Amino acid sequence: MNQKEVSMMYFANRRIRRGLVLGCLLLSFAAGQPALARDPEIMSNLGAITISCSIYPGQAAVAGVATGDTMGRVEEVLGAPQSVKYGRATREYHYPSRTLLFIQYMADTPYVLTDMKTSKWGDATPDGVQVGMGETVLNDVYGQADSVWTRQYDSPKIPAEENAKNHARLDETIYEYHANKTTTLAFRVTRGVIREIHIHQAE
Repeated sequence: MNQKEVSMMYFANRRIRRGLVLGCLLLSFAAGQPALARDPEIMSNLGAITISCSIYPGQAAVAGVATGDTMGRVEEVLGAPQSVKYGRATREYHYPSRTLLFIQYMADTPYVLTDMKTSKWGDATPDGVQVGMGETVLNDVYGQADSVWTRQYDSPKIPAEENAKNHARLDETIYEYHANKTTTLAFRVTRGVIREIHIHQAE
């Protein structure tokens, strides 16, 4: 089997897996249950920190691409990038409201996607969660997050009333769902709305 045939088989298998994920999602909605509820698996990440993993790897994707995809595969889905930033064994693709990082781990191997952030309205995960949706959809679809981070913008020298307004406008909550020790799907929320979707593959 030549390299082209292997590549075609790989992407065909990815499409099958994503189709199964979507099928399970539809069945779970029909049953009135949280989509693809997975019993959390406890493990250590690459930093030796204990984490729970509550989603499947096929769910950690957005806008039709996932970590591990090659630059060629990403361009098939998203088109050519608006600009490219070149680094040592890295390529950073920039699209309107999207940033993607590719890494070449060894010489003579393809660059693969390791990180993507999108704030493009309507960009969706395989389970249909989109930038612009209310944060309550996260619990409906994925269940309780594996980790939750908050970023608070505090201005202690201004009047308390104005400081409270700043909190309401600027405070962020990050919901993280782990697929395994290296792969994470995250959502940045402000004022109750999903502003950014982030997929990440740790090195």
